[in-house]
Amino acid sequence: MASKRYTKDGWVDMARIFDNGVPWNILIGGRQIGKTYGALMQLMDRQPLFFLFLRRTEDELLAIQDPELDPFRAPNEDRQRTDPAWKPWKMFRLNKHVWGVFPAELDDKGDWKIAGEQVGLCACVKTFAKVRGLSARQIELILYDEFIPEPHVPRFRKEGSAFFNLYESVNSNRELQGKPPVKVICLANSNTIANPLMMELGIVEKADKLEQTGGHSFKTRDLYYCNFSDSPVSAQKVDTVLYRLTKNTEFARMALLSSFSGDERGNIASKDLRQYKPVVVAGEIEVYQHKTRPELYVTMHKSGACPVYEPGEINFQRVRRRYNLLDPYMAGKVYFETYTCELYFRSVLGMA
Repeated sequence: MASKRYTKDGWVDMARIFDNGVPWNILIGGRQIGKTYGALMQLMDRQPLFFLFLRRTEDELLAIQDPELDPFRAPNEDRQRTDPAWKPWKMFRLNKHVWGVFPAELDDKGDWKIAGEQVGLCACVKTFAKVRGLSARQIELILYDEFIPEPHVPRFRKEGSAFFNLYESVNSNRELQGKPPVKVICLANSNTIANPLMMELGIVEKADKLEQTGGHSFKTRDLYYCNFSDSPVSAQKVDTVLYRLTKNTEFARMALLSSFSGDERGNIASKDLRQYKPVVVAGEIEVYQHKTRPELYVTMHKSGACPVYEPGEINFQRVRRRYNLLDPYMAGKVYFETYTCELYFRSVLGMA
C-alpha cells in the first residue's frame, strides 16, 4: 500500500527506511518529494548517529557549499522554528577532499564558527579514495545523494566500483567483529535506469520489470529498492505551472512519475536459440547469429562453442576489432533478451 511508504502528509517516510533493518537502500523518486530533506531530518532526530554525506563528484560537492544549494539549509530552518536553541549544521572544510559537519553559530563578525561536536562528514565518491589517514570507525550511515547522474553529465570510469571500494573502506571488518554493517541510503531521481550503481549491483532488469508491471519495491536480505512513483506530493504538483507546460514530456515523466521512460531501448524480444548459432561471448553476454536471416540476438544464456572474451575494456576492444557488431545495431538488426543485455552490449561497443 502506498500509505506505508509515505507520511500522513504525503512525504516519503524516511523514518521507515532508517528502521527497516536492511543494510543497503536504493530509493528513486520524483523531484521535491522529501527524500533528501527527510533523510537529513532523521539524522538530526537520531543524534548521535555519525554519517557520511556523499555526492558523486568534487564539482557537485563544491556546489553545495553555496548557501542557496546547501542541503542542510531547509532542515536547519525548520528545526529552528520548533527549537529556537537549535544550532544549525554547517559544513567546514577539513582538508582538500573532505568537509566536516558541525553545529555552528555566528561569531562577532557574522561568520559561522564551530559550536559543538562533529556530527558527520561530507565527501564525494570520485575522490574519496585519495583521502589518507581518515578514521571511518565512527561512521554508522552513508547517505549518497543524487547517485544517478543527469543525462548531460559525464560519468567517471568504474563509478559503481568506486562506491563499493568506498563502502569497503568505511565498513571494514565490522561484521567480522560482530558489529552491524554501515547502513547505506542512496537517493536519486529517475534520470536513467542504466546508471553505474544499479548496473553493477545487477538490479536494472528487476527494477525495469517492476516499473513495467506497476510495482514499487522489492527487498532481499541486504537490499531494499523502492521507486516512489505514486507520490501524493507529485500528484498535487500536476496542476502547477511547470508541469502544465511540460505535460507528457520526458522531464515530467521523470520529475512527477519517477519513470525511467526516457531511456532509449532497442529491440527487446525473447527468441528461440535453436534458430541461432553462437558467435562470441563478451563478458556477461553471448551474441548469436540467426541461421537464415541477417539478424543478431544477445542474451545472458551461454551455450555452444565460440570464442570467449572476459570482461574488461581491452578485451572489448578486441571484440570490436574482430566482429562487426555496430553496423547491425545501428540498422536495428540486433535483438536483446532483456534491456540489461542491451546495456551490456552497448558497453562492449564502447557506447556506455
